[in-house]
Amino acid sequence: MLVFGDDLDGAEEVVDRWQASLQERADAARQVRERLDAVTGIGLDPDRIVQVTVAPSGVLADIKLPEQIRRQSADLTRQQILQAAQAAQADLARKAALVVADTIGTNNPTADAIVSSYTRRLTSDPGDATR
Repeated sequence: MLVFGDDLDGAEEVVDRWQASLQERADAARQVRERLDAVTGIGLDPDRIVQVTVAPSGVLADIKLPEQIRRQSADLTRQQILQAAQAAQADLARKAALVVADTIGTNNPTADAIVSSYTRRLTSDPGDATR
């Protein structure tokens, strides 16, 4: 508990600084959220045949398949889609880390938590995508 005695001006100054700090954090959080909501991830399979786009949440948003894909097996196409999706999610995690670093910086517990959340959620290996 802060004790100011008769120094009301000092108390008001502390409260004003505290309020300004809270407002700055709220503004930064809002800016991070807005920018993260606009980020998508794009990935290609190793052969650069299939392109997958994931939404800011990491879910599939688009797949681009060239006409040449009709001449290959369905299993190969499946593998390429899975590989491209993993690459897109990794791209999204990387872009999210850049957004966080650009808006609230690094070496910040909030920034670390956001980046860790994206990295853990989007780059976890659910098994070998080529099986």
